[in-house]
Amino acid sequence: MILAHRQEGSKQNDRHVEQSNEEKRRMEEINIKFETLIYALSRRFKKDIISADCQTMPLQGGTVGNVYLVTGIAETADGEKLPYRIVLKIQKKWERYGDPGSWRREYDLYASDLGATFSDAFRWPTCYHAEINAEENKFQLWLEFIDGVTGLDLTGDMYEQAALELGRYQGKLYAEQPAVLQSLPNLSHADFMKNTYLHYRSWPALSGQMVTIQGVVTADNSAIGGGKLSTFVQDATSGINVFAVDASAFPALTEGKLVEIKGMITAYKGLTEITPDTITVKAEGQTVPAPLTLSLQQASDATTAEPNKGRIVSVRGFVTDVPTTVSGGGYNVPTIDEQFNGMTLRVMAETNAIGQLKAKTWYDFTGILGQYDSYQLMPRKAADVTELNPQLPAPTPAANYTSTVASVVDGDTIHLTTPVLGVTKLRFLSIDTPEKNYEGQSQGYYAEAASAKLAGLLPVGTEVVIETGQDPIDGYGRLLAHVYVKSTGLDVNKEMVRTGNAVNYFIWP
Repeated sequence: MILAHRQEGSKQNDRHVEQSNEEKRRMEEINIKFETLIYALSRRFKKDIISADCQTMPLQGGTVGNVYLVTGIAETADGEKLPYRIVLKIQKKWERYGDPGSWRREYDLYASDLGATFSDAFRWPTCYHAEINAEENKFQLWLEFIDGVTGLDLTGDMYEQAALELGRYQGKLYAEQPAVLQSLPNLSHADFMKNTYLHYRSWPALSGQMVTIQGVVTADNSAIGGGKLSTFVQDATSGINVFAVDASAFPALTEGKLVEIKGMITAYKGLTEITPDTITVKAEGQTVPAPLTLSLQQASDATTAEPNKGRIVSVRGFVTDVPTTVSGGGYNVPTIDEQFNGMTLRVMAETNAIGQLKAKTWYDFTGILGQYDSYQLMPRKAADVTELNPQLPAPTPAANYTSTVASVVDGDTIHLTTPVLGVTKLRFLSIDTPEKNYEGQSQGYYAEAASAKLAGLLPVGTEVVIETGQDPIDGYGRLLAHVYVKSTGLDVNKEMVRTGNAVNYFIWP
């Protein structure tokens, strides 16, 4: 609707883009697109809004999200001027251990039909527009402004009534199991609670506290530290990462040193760490603990990985691809097992282990079980990588798999809720579309159109059948596949080409 107005070029529609420099500056500061504001206001008033001024006032703010009250005067195509108040929420991605989709759950709920299941006793604000940028990991919600009682002004009776109505609603959902619940794959589940418990049970009482520990250094910091102090110590029961930005303030930590460390327990990206105040070398040449043998599936599942994080382990895996680009001082090597359970082999450049690896080859790996959101294995040196001889057969994918759509990235890429072959990011095979984010910029109208078409074909929660290619995972760690809508059998790859939103795209082996 908005683009059509701009093309008409009438004097009235010229006002659509007449903004003062001050308005533009304010909107740019909080990433408001003028076209989006006009669209949301048109939905708000159910009228053809062609122009609006705006002022913003923060209602709530934080490190990963902000809520604004947006006010002003909107003007219709008939010249009617309408004062408005509307709420804008901008949410960036944040991390909750074991529940990676939690940051976008509010978007998924508003984009669904869940509101239709509400009783007359309560409702949520009407959502006039919701959009998500999966590449930038953030979403926007344009919501109805409700002027009511909130926060500390709520009385005990109000809380009691709210709890009663929510309890009735939960009972209704449990008893009736409405279809909308099946279209919301991003709801929290029991595994989240289990994994959270397993993750935190060993250290919450100590987090932020000063402690003294003693253990044997299991890897040369010069090999795996990436220019900082970032190595591991282990005793008979467990291991822990030792981290400090400035390694020069401490003794050089090499494999086999027995050390006493006084410092604070912290965590980063799921990895428990000790930030040292002092490190004292007690002895050298100590025996390093023997590696614990785990399957790749055990090393990537919280039930078995959490108790062994920070320890030396041995894992057998099949390298699908060997990257050539360094990322943060190392290489992220995709590795799978026979069932396509996957995890990242984090190979730091200074270990010289990357030169030992070949794509489509089986290896026995020894290394430290770490974590950077997901679990990863860190070889300590080239000798930690052993090529199998004889080789096992390469893993063979099944004819097809089923999953559900978590989000649409652009016209040829989606995210899945349930991993397939250990991967949730899927790149459509045999087609190509313009990029929404190419070197930080969109490739324009056709990129947006292709993305919108794919989002229409595959709404969030759509169950899909996935046929992988001969080489199912590419060098970027993405699943390569043809996608079919399970309920209708629609060939989505072919439909994108048929409608002119994609072109055929083949790479010769």
